[in-house]
Amino acid sequence: MFCHCKKNLLYAGFSAFCLILSGNAWSLNASPPRTPFSSPIPAKLAFVENDGVQRQYLLARSYRDGEGVARDLSKARRLFAAAAEQGFAPAQIDLGQMYSTGLGVGKNAKLAAYWFEKAAAQDYASAQYNLANMYRTGTGVSKDLNRAFSYYTKAANKGFVKAQFNLALMYYQSLGVKKNLGKVFFWYQKAAKSGFPQAQYALGNMYSEGDGVAKDYEKAYYWMSKASKGGIKSAFDKLERLRLLTELTRKNRIDEILLGDEFVAD
Repeated sequence: MFCHCKKNLLYAGFSAFCLILSGNAWSLNASPPRTPFSSPIPAKLAFVENDGVQRQYLLARSYRDGEGVARDLSKARRLFAAAAEQGFAPAQIDLGQMYSTGLGVGKNAKLAAYWFEKAAAQDYASAQYNLANMYRTGTGVSKDLNRAFSYYTKAANKGFVKAQFNLALMYYQSLGVKKNLGKVFFWYQKAAKSGFPQAQYALGNMYSEGDGVAKDYEKAYYWMSKASKGGIKSAFDKLERLRLLTELTRKNRIDEILLGDEFVAD
């Protein structure tokens, strides 16, 4: 079992997300970011010369990415597997990703789920997130929306932004949980404030339509602007209408103030 005291040392920033727009509403496929080691292979090995499992893991990533060595996906898989078998969670996640995507191996969703499950049991957010996606879609495992909801919740509570976004969708679409617009707003806002464009767009829509929150065109415009800058085309298409509605709202507010002054004058 991988000791949690080493988790932060080796895998700082592990819960950082890679922004992927998958072509549908759901946010998919989380893999851990690169480790903080960028030096050539000998220096890497010197750093972990007394820890075989970390050495295997770092070598595996180097062979997978072709960093300091010729790229060799077969060697990468073997080294990831060796470290994963010893309970090293980051290796379990990377090995799961290889099987999930078919990188250097035949695609095998069941094996991907197996290794994600191992890392998820060690409380790794990206493994919990990947596993939630698999249970939601029935990929490599029997479809189970309750388990998907549970794993999204665990990852979302750790600050994993894509899990927060998908958890909001679970609440909105009543998947594995009763519909709750308050929770939808809460998780969209969490992800939006972390800079996730899809969540910013969804939050803008909630303010624009008054869906689960008081209608507020100024806030809708604010979040749509951020989503547009983040590359969401449909957000850009809505900006002009929201700009006009925002100006109209401000004008009406000024008119109300002036009208109020007339009533209390004298």
